[in-house]
Amino acid sequence: MKRRLPMIIFSTLILLTLAFSQGHRPPPPGGPPSNPGRGLREKIKLLDLTAEQRESMETMRVELQKKIIPIRAQIELKQIDMRTAMKADKPSEAAILKLAREIHNLEFQIKELEIHQKLAFQLLLTSEQREKMREPMPPPPADKED
Repeated sequence: MKRRLPMIIFSTLILLTLAFSQGHRPPPPGGPPSNPGRGLREKIKLLDLTAEQRESMETMRVELQKKIIPIRAQIELKQIDMRTAMKADKPSEAAILKLAREIHNLEFQIKELEIHQKLAFQLLLTSEQREKMREPMPPPPADKED
């Protein structure tokens, strides 16, 4: 018993050290993005889009949303089905994997739609505007603390 206690304490300390070391990670160099969509929106503002370009992009954005919403609804329903299947007394691996595959395919459909939209957006831009899009964004202004 006297030998087991130090070993248990030592093992517990190692496990706690490992657990706490996995916790907080420092932000990436340059800091975390405060608003991930900021870059694209800011770049679009710098492009000096024509009214026609803005209208076309807005129409395309709305149409994309209309296509994605029902797909997301299907994903949520299949996720519910998968959680239910996982909780069964005897879960069917085949049924669960089928649902996972269906969810993946639906997510891929959304990704495809988003890629098509990005490519269509690029076609609306002039060559000068496309070049501006490739340029790195200037850093955001520093917050002033008064």
